[in-house]
Amino acid sequence: MNHRQQQYIDMLKEAAPYSKKTIWWFRAAGLITLVVLGGGYWALFMTIGGRLSLWMVMVAELVGVAVMVAALAASLRSRRQDIERYRASQMQGGE
Repeated sequence: MNHRQQQYIDMLKEAAPYSKKTIWWFRAAGLITLVVLGGGYWALFMTIGGRLSLWMVMVAELVGVAVMVAALAASLRSRRQDIERYRASQMQGGE
């Protein structure tokens, strides 16, 4: 495992509590992934049946991957904000 992956794992293991917003984003990212995966299989079956062209499927898959990555990025950004808020509250409490 490389250093960049370890940073994300450490961020997810951080002691700071997860906010409802962060939990929502992670759930949304999972649901989006399932919908895009199902849509991709549906589009491939439609292509095999001759109802969709392959380039349409490829564009749909590309858009789906972009949406999945954006949802994951939003999840991680929200988690990072949770950690920053937690650390700021710990600093204020410790003074």
